[in-house]
Amino acid sequence: MPDFTRTYPRVARPEETPALRQALRLYAGLLEKARPLGSAAVLGVMAELGRRDLFFLLTRLLGRKDAENEFVFRRCREVQAGPDGYRNPAYLLCTDPDLPVERLLQAYLWRWEIELNFRDEKT
Repeated sequence: MPDFTRTYPRVARPEETPALRQALRLYAGLLEKARPLGSAAVLGVMAELGRRDLFFLLTRLLGRKDAENEFVFRRCREVQAGPDGYRNPAYLLCTDPDLPVERLLQAYLWRWEIELNFRDEKT
């Protein structure tokens, strides 16, 4: 199991916006506060963040470091804010771990457009 209690230095990338940097600092701060309480507390914080934050789930729990960019961050926030009026979080599952996140999200968006067209044709 990876050592989630260890802190790794981060270098800000040009594509990071203040909102993305703030989210990354929030994750680090919450995990840092949980560290003195032990690994169970750290895992509890990670589980709660994974349930509430799609970007954390994707980049930290699923380990998709290629998803740590502004496009994916904004799209995760849009989906969480209310995909078509729904308030529950949405999760995309993919059997190809090597598929770039941008392609996965784009395929989902194209597929969703087809579903909406079917719905519109039925009404």
